[in-house]
Amino acid sequence: MFNKETEYAMRGLVYIQVQNYAGIRPGTYEISREICAPRFFTAKILQRLVRMGLLRSFKGKNGGFYFDADKPELTIKELIYAVEGDKKITGCGFGLEICGSDNQCSIHDQYVPIREAIEKLISTETIQSLALKQEEAGEKFNLEKINIKRLMRNVTKILSDEHQNIVKVTDIVLNECDQMEKGKSTNNAFFEKVILFIQKYADGFHHKKEEDILFKTMLSSLDNMHCNPIPVMLNEHDEGREYVKYMIEALSQNNKEGLIENARGYCHLLQDHIYKEDNILYPMAEQSLNEEQKKQVEDSYKEVKVVEYLDTDIHTFIDNLKK
Repeated sequence: MFNKETEYAMRGLVYIQVQNYAGIRPGTYEISREICAPRFFTAKILQRLVRMGLLRSFKGKNGGFYFDADKPELTIKELIYAVEGDKKITGCGFGLEICGSDNQCSIHDQYVPIREAIEKLISTETIQSLALKQEEAGEKFNLEKINIKRLMRNVTKILSDEHQNIVKVTDIVLNECDQMEKGKSTNNAFFEKVILFIQKYADGFHHKKEEDILFKTMLSSLDNMHCNPIPVMLNEHDEGREYVKYMIEALSQNNKEGLIENARGYCHLLQDHIYKEDNILYPMAEQSLNEEQKKQVEDSYKEVKVVEYLDTDIHTFIDNLKK
């Protein structure tokens, strides 16, 4: 009925409002993951709505998106107009530029009552009213989900949690690149820390658990998988290593433009890669592996210790990187 941008905007705003009711300001990564939408597309839509004054955002610790409680509730009609314009509602069902009582299209009489019903629906329903309904329905759904999880060992949550740390660093790096384009000089110490993080935490600690443990176990259960996305994931790991190689080269040559280009390339690749793993590969792993395999994976994870790769607590490392 609506274009993808409107659908993602509606789902994203409803999710934000549900979280706001609980006192939480969700970030882009969380929102895109929960509504199953591409992260960059989600970020673009939400920032556009912020600029239009329909939504607010807060940066820094405990930052995220939220609604201004002092503003009137946002109707679905207002959202559609903001994203798609008014033709979606007032336009001809047959797509003609001019359609009315004097120049009717072939479905005019049948479409008018449908359009009027839609007009009434989107004029009365708001993001906030949908959020309340979703919250009520969500509680019932979550109870089902909890019961399922009690019966199923979750071997990918720990990897997904590590993804969030990686995404936080990529967001910091992208912000640094933006500042450099505005005239800020290259902070060599900052990028040395970033490269250390990528090599030790993302490509060392995290990828060891993926490539040497989870992926190999999944490959032994190919018959239980409807497709095999692992070669694509491994190829993207290699692409990331290439970006890092050129980042190191640009840094050593004081090549500011090359550093920005490859740092951004790495961050965009990883954020898209993480979205695919969290929403496609990991659910596939949970469904295809049996309980014995999951137990073996968990036991193998325990042998990979983060202190052997990074000598600083990961959260402290990220906080220091922000300074």
